[in-house]
Amino acid sequence: MKILNIYFGTRGLSGLYVKEVVRVQKEVFDKVYSVLSFHSLYKYGNSLVYLISDSNFASFLPSKIRLVIRYIELITSMIFSVVIIIICRPNFVNYSITMYRFEELIFLKLLKKFNIKLIITIHDAVLHQNKNISSNYRRRNRHKILCISDYALVHNSFSESEVLKINKEVKIINHPFPCSRIPLSIKKDHLKDVRLDDYLFIGHARNEKGINFLLETWSLKLFVNNRLKISGSDPFGILNKFSQKNKNILIKPFYISDNEFVKELCGNKFIVLPYTEGTNSQIPFLALSCGCIPLMSDVPAFNYFSQSTKLTFKSEDKLDFEKLVEITSYASVNPTSILSLYNEYYSKHTIIAYKKILI
Repeated sequence: MKILNIYFGTRGLSGLYVKEVVRVQKEVFDKVYSVLSFHSLYKYGNSLVYLISDSNFASFLPSKIRLVIRYIELITSMIFSVVIIIICRPNFVNYSITMYRFEELIFLKLLKKFNIKLIITIHDAVLHQNKNISSNYRRRNRHKILCISDYALVHNSFSESEVLKINKEVKIINHPFPCSRIPLSIKKDHLKDVRLDDYLFIGHARNEKGINFLLETWSLKLFVNNRLKISGSDPFGILNKFSQKNKNILIKPFYISDNEFVKELCGNKFIVLPYTEGTNSQIPFLALSCGCIPLMSDVPAFNYFSQSTKLTFKSEDKLDFEKLVEITSYASVNPTSILSLYNEYYSKHTIIAYKKILI
C-alpha cells in the first residue's frame, strides 16, 4: 500500500511535525510520498517539495502581496500534486486542510477520479479567526470537503466529535499530534545564550489564544515579580488597545521570524499558552525541545499534558493560573523526559490507528 501526504501549510517551523508523520507511516505503508511547501532552513529527507515563495522572503512583503503569492503557490502545487499522483499511483492521499477554499474542494474532487482513498487531516476542529476569509465561507467548504472524504484524521476525541457533527458517515482516524522537535542545527547558535526566567507569549495575538485573559491577569499584583514578554503580529489590534502601564509586561507587536522564535525559546524559561479554544498545537513540543517549559490551559489541544504533567491550568481561571506559575517557578521539570515519553505514546497509538484502515 502507498500513501501520498499533501501538506500545503508546512512553511518553516510549522512543517517540522511532518518528519514524525512520515517516520511512523513508514512502519505501516510500503511507500510514503510527500508534497510539502519548502523552507530553505529545513530538510524533509527524500520528500517531494515545491517552492515558489520562501517564508523569509515573503515575510517582508505587504500582506496583500503575500496573499497573492500564496494563491499562486496553492494552484501551482495542486497541479504538481496531480502529476505526482499520476506517476506514483498512491492508494491513499492524506490531505491537510488549512485554507478551506473552494479551490481545495475542486482539487479533492479531482483526486477522487483516480480511485484514491481520501484522508482529510483536520488541525482546527474549531476554526480560528481569519481576517481575510469569513468563518461561514470556511465552514461551508469544510463541510463539503468532509462529505467527499473517506476518512477524517484528527488528534483528540473532542475533534472527533466535532467532525462527526458535520458528517456522521465519515470514518475517523484518531491519533496523537506528532511530536515536533527543533533540530540542533537550528538552535545551536542560541543554546549559549543566558536563559532568563521571563514568561513568553509568541505568535499571532488572537482572541482564542487567550491573549486578553493573559494581559488582564498579568496586570494584577499577583505577578508583580514576574516579567511577561509578548512578541508577535497583532492582526486584530488586541495588543494595540492594551495600555501598557505595567513595567512587567513588554509588548513587541511585530511579526516574529522563525529564527527569533527559536532564540526566544532557547533564551527563556517559560512560554504561556492560555488558549480559550484550540484543538491542536505543536508549540509545547518546540518549546520543550529548546528547554523552555510550556504553561498551558486545559483545552483539547493540550489534553495529553493535562493528563500526564502538572503544566496545565483551567482555561481562563486566574487563580488556577497563578497557582501553576507559583509551582513551576521553583519545581524541577525535565523537558527531555517529557518529550521522550510523549514520542513513545505518539508512535504506539499512531501505528495502531493507521493499521486499522489497512484491514
